[in-house]
Amino acid sequence: MVFAFLPKWIHTIGLINTISRSSNSRFSTLQEELNEKVTEEVRSLHGKLKIVDFHADTLLWNTDLLSRSPYGHVDLPRLVEGGTAIQVFSAVTHGSWDLLTSFSDQGIREMGSSVFADPITLLAIYQGWPSVARDSYLERSRYLADRLYQFSQQSKGMLTIITSLEELEIFLRNKEKNPKIVGSLLAMEGVYTSLDVKDDYDRGDALRDFFVLFQSGYRMMSLTHFPDNRLASSSNGSQSAIGKGYLTDIGKYWLELMWKYRVIVDVSHLGSTGIDYVISESPFPVITSHGGVMYESETEENGCQHARNLTDSQIIGIANTGGVVSVGYWDRVLCPRETHGAGPWDTARAVRYIVELLDGSSEFQGVNGVDHVALGSDFDGLVNTWGDAAHLSLLTAELVRVGFSENEIQKIMSDNGLRVLKANL
Repeated sequence: MVFAFLPKWIHTIGLINTISRSSNSRFSTLQEELNEKVTEEVRSLHGKLKIVDFHADTLLWNTDLLSRSPYGHVDLPRLVEGGTAIQVFSAVTHGSWDLLTSFSDQGIREMGSSVFADPITLLAIYQGWPSVARDSYLERSRYLADRLYQFSQQSKGMLTIITSLEELEIFLRNKEKNPKIVGSLLAMEGVYTSLDVKDDYDRGDALRDFFVLFQSGYRMMSLTHFPDNRLASSSNGSQSAIGKGYLTDIGKYWLELMWKYRVIVDVSHLGSTGIDYVISESPFPVITSHGGVMYESETEENGCQHARNLTDSQIIGIANTGGVVSVGYWDRVLCPRETHGAGPWDTARAVRYIVELLDGSSEFQGVNGVDHVALGSDFDGLVNTWGDAAHLSLLTAELVRVGFSENEIQKIMSDNGLRVLKANL
């Protein structure tokens, strides 16, 4: 029965691959509309920035990261053109058919609860990943990390992988000498290893799996992606409602390992129970690498009640650890007011909301709200972003338009991300 559907599944994954890597015609229209807003003054300001983007899924796709492409959102030439100094590349090893609702018909969604419940498996088959990476979540992590290391080795020093504070500082010094180099970090978007296929998974198994990922170069991890696992419940999982969910003892042990070995804890995709625990226990600044806000203090019609978005109390809690909320660039978490989709003005709106919320809250223990917001595009992540890596000056223009100063924009797009990286690594 399953294999009768397999050709249809492969066709669907092929369609998804084509759509995700296609050029963004909507952005072409946006660029025409907004070019006039990127004034010489904005270009001058933008040129001073060392932009940090905490999330892109580019490694998921069979693309040459070193060559400029008309498809997708990220490659090295566009990162340089757009002013990105550090790009965090995530490894997506386990997904959910809920991700693909807009692409999948009912039959495929029904099959999603059966043998091939993970669409990444089908994508791996379609793209010709090594068989070991098709059959094992842990080996997928290794394979995706190896891809980034191969690109780095082939880049002749133009793409650097950062795994420690010392390497970050060396990169920043080199960046002053050569503005065209780009730094990168490896991140796990959800920890799916042998823990989800081994019934008696214990701390020894967790320690072994953790060091496989650590030695592969991963320096940022979120415990979950879309599906729940044995570490914690996901914000999109079966227990995703606010105030519900779980964080297991093995999940807490995994967090202890991350804090001990200076791997950045990303609470994106984590359920509320896990977020609350990390905020209360983390010895380091907490981050969300990509997402949005619920706009709780605005009127209901202007709210954005998406499972991936943060409540006001979560935003304040993250800020009180010294951390940052990284705002995304895509429709579903920005809840654009315009019917044609999200624009950089929607990202700027979310940034302003966070800053004003913190500055107006008696529970905020920091000095300035603007110190606790950053950027996380979710480029190449099967989402409709308002642009690509080459056109980030559009966001700079919007931040200027809504009233942020040059110093504040420097913090939002550059300094806050660098500060949190230095504090965690």
